[in-house]
Amino acid sequence: MMTTDDETAARLRPRGDDYDLRAHAGNLRLDLQAIDLPDDCVDVMLCAHVLEHVPGTDKALAELRRVIAPGGHLLLQVPRRG
Repeated sequence: MMTTDDETAARLRPRGDDYDLRAHAGNLRLDLQAIDLPDDCVDVMLCAHVLEHVPGTDKALAELRRVIAPGGHLLLQVPRRG
């Protein structure tokens, strides 16, 4: 029987290596305004050019902060204005 931690680890496990193009498809599809993951469970998250498409930016940022583990890293890319 898998525990919640085991299930989360299985969902976050990489599916390939840098030479496998399938590795760049993303492992999870998430609603950034209601992330279906436990608190403090992600060590590294890349959020590339999606935040500007989310209607509730403040809610999305709060959710990202909630799931990033202490000492974890969020790599957040947004378009440059100007």
